[in-house]
Amino acid sequence: MMSAFVAGFGVGFAYRTQVEQETYAVSGAIAEETFSSIRTVHALCGHKRELRRFEASLEKGRKTGLVKYFYMGIGVGFGQLCTYVSYALAFW
Repeated sequence: MMSAFVAGFGVGFAYRTQVEQETYAVSGAIAEETFSSIRTVHALCGHKRELRRFEASLEKGRKTGLVKYFYMGIGVGFGQLCTYVSYALAFW
């Protein structure tokens, strides 16, 4: 039972990590685009708009990471629960 649980969480963590990396890649692309055309952005006073785009993209990545780490905490907690329950049964 425990191995199936660990395998399931491992697949879930891998997927969530991939999604998180993709959202941060979008943020990196926005920053790269802004820096590569910094003169145009500054000439058209677009730095505030680009900053809002970048922050919105980072927020998506942060929310994705929070979900991933929430499930990771549940997984670690369940693992610790199994460990302590098995010790309790052994000493009982």
